Amino acid sequence: MKKAAHILPFLLFSIYLAIPAVSLVNLTTGYSICIYSYHAYALLTAAISLAVAVNSFFVKDAALTKIEALCILFMPLMPLINWICYIIPAGWKFTALCMPVCFICVLVYMLQSIKQVKRKVIVSLSCIIFFIPICFISLLDCLFSGFGIDRVVHVEYSPDREYKAEVVDSDQGALGGAVFVNVCNTEPVIDLYFIKVSKKPHCVYSGEWGGYKGMELYWKDNHILSVNGSDYFVG
Repeated sequence: MKKAAHILPFLLFSIYLAIPAVSLVNLTTGYSICIYSYHAYALLTAAISLAVAVNSFFVKDAALTKIEALCILFMPLMPLINWICYIIPAGWKFTALCMPVCFICVLVYMLQSIKQVKRKVIVSLSCIIFFIPICFISLLDCLFSGFGIDRVVHVEYSPDREYKAEVVDSDQGALGGAVFVNVCNTEPVIDLYFIKVSKKPHCVYSGEWGGYKGMELYWKDNHILSVNGSDYFVG
């Protein structure tokens, strides 16, 4: 168990780092990374965190390197960061059950592993300060999640089926809405079953809400899409 105690900080920190890394790539690059099941990953993370917390009660006075201690100190913040990242792609309702479990487990792990009382107090207070606004954000997401709905109402494939044009009807309730035509690749760049990397859809047309009714949409060839008489080059 003592050998495992030196591996667990890096293993658990890497598991928590995956979701923020995916979110950062999705926000800052032209590619989109999609995990097969965010719910399954959150549940797996909670199970591993629980196992690590239980293991910390059996391994006492394990000598930690500076890097190991640093990972463990920052660990309680990671479930809170993950919670924020989960809200948009996965919905907070399920992950809100998993992330507090993860938070409690890694907090116990940190309190059991770190001996300096001052450091433990600072980290614990910082986590509580972050926890309150995250709960508020989750509440807002729950209350207002049904106001904006995007529906794919029609799909048109290019002749070689390399691209597809999706007509998206965006209903924003009292704020009105819009209609978009997004073009994206039909196949992901990387497909590892549990994770997929794809190029982000490219919006070639936007119009008034409900404008998809009677819209003229067709491919002239493999790279030219016609929308209501206007041609758009794809590729």
